[in-house]
Amino acid sequence: MRAFAHAARRQDIAARGLARRASTMSAVHRLDSDSPVASMEELMSFCRSRAIILESSGVYGGAATTYDFGPVGAQLKKNIVDMWWRDFVENRDDVAPLDTGVILNPAVWRGSGHVEEFTDPLTQCETCKRRFRADKLLEEADGGAEHWDGKTLEEMGAALVALGVACPSCGAKAEAGLGTPRPFNLLFETSIGPVQDGSSTAFLRPETAQGALVQGPLVLSLTRARLPAGLAQVGKSFRNEIAVGQSLFRTREFEQAEIQVFCEPESSGDLLQQWVEDCNTWLVDRLGLTPSRIRRRVHEESELAHYALATTDIEFNYPFGWGELWGIANRGKYDLLRHEAASGQDMRFRDPRDGGRTAFHPFVVEPALGVGRLVLAVLSDCLVTEAAPAAAKGKKQAPGRLVLRVPDEIAPSRAAVLPIMNKDGMPERAAEIAAALRRMGAGGVQVDTSGSIGKRYRRQDEVGTPLCVTVDYTTLEDGTVTVRCRDTMRQARLSVADIEDAIGPRGLTRDKLQGVFATVVR
Repeated sequence: MRAFAHAARRQDIAARGLARRASTMSAVHRLDSDSPVASMEELMSFCRSRAIILESSGVYGGAATTYDFGPVGAQLKKNIVDMWWRDFVENRDDVAPLDTGVILNPAVWRGSGHVEEFTDPLTQCETCKRRFRADKLLEEADGGAEHWDGKTLEEMGAALVALGVACPSCGAKAEAGLGTPRPFNLLFETSIGPVQDGSSTAFLRPETAQGALVQGPLVLSLTRARLPAGLAQVGKSFRNEIAVGQSLFRTREFEQAEIQVFCEPESSGDLLQQWVEDCNTWLVDRLGLTPSRIRRRVHEESELAHYALATTDIEFNYPFGWGELWGIANRGKYDLLRHEAASGQDMRFRDPRDGGRTAFHPFVVEPALGVGRLVLAVLSDCLVTEAAPAAAKGKKQAPGRLVLRVPDEIAPSRAAVLPIMNKDGMPERAAEIAAALRRMGAGGVQVDTSGSIGKRYRRQDEVGTPLCVTVDYTTLEDGTVTVRCRDTMRQARLSVADIEDAIGPRGLTRDKLQGVFATVVR
């Protein structure tokens, strides 16, 4: 029965994937002439100019690779996380929600092994005293030919010498340069209560996983869950990284969207592959990411984390190169056995089908997604420059149009209402139309009154607004408006009533407007 259920679920996912692919392809209108953003510098400069991503505490000079999401970025991130939550939690029968604390009992991190083992290899330059991650320096030095995860500190130290790796800061080599790597613990320490001594030491969680793992057996028992059963949560984690960089890709404070799926040991291998497929399908069919910018990398045995039996990374080709976006690991029963030994509590799963007589330690398959990395992938994939038509002979070539081609469902604003003039009752009528659209379910509708109508169209294109509704003198006479599509730039004259009728629970989308707006969106 369980095998049948898994097969049925895969068929259902495949069927929904085909439908979503058709929907997404109509919503993400890509052109052959689109040029993606070329560099991280270009991307981050754009994000700052449109209040998408801002340097945190910028008036004080900022904090190392710490970022704030502005109005556009905060809404984009929320819409992406909401889509993930709907698809992987609310719309599945094998995953339940959970929300665990940022500060747990310190014994959790001793029991899990983080206090002793959650380290990165640190090397310090003997000349300038700057510190670096040894494994990342080696990856750059050998062009990624070798995976340095899992190598010993001694092996890394010997490789630094053999490859002649110089200090990235001052260029020193050999004995005056990078020293022998040593372990550096990534846990952020804090104190609980007014007395600061050894007994008050606590840690900010470096991952959301352990909260779910220590609660897992109890939650499964109380909810009478049957395996496989997942617990999902979204939340902040903190790691005192040696080296941070590439904007949102590696920061010391970050957000995770994780699921811990408890399963029978013999099914864990197939379940891991199923989740790899589900996650990959979601990135392409739901978010509309370019398939050629996504790849899978199966970890070699020598680079597996100490807790993992197997791991597959879904990587994305960012402007700086390939990087991990989504890691799917088979953690086995490592964590449950560690916590059972440290706490003295029984961490076995008891099958409700026989009254709990069957008890065993389940394996855990964990799809772990970095929210910041996902937002960065969406921005770098969807922000494109659309080439302008070739200029006539003797004429100056017009610049390309910058467009954020995000799917409608995650667009920060679903629509913008633009009064063509700031007088004669048009701003008031625009505000009324925007309020009506919001009441009907079109979230994030803006009223934009600043600048020429052409500049406003371009400004909305750059922040991904799918549709612009223009209010003019004719609107005041007959109740019709001009509706413009972001991707095609086509326009149509529609009644406000027609637009309101096309709005459903998910808001204003081009799929809902097919009947009254087909010439614009196709």
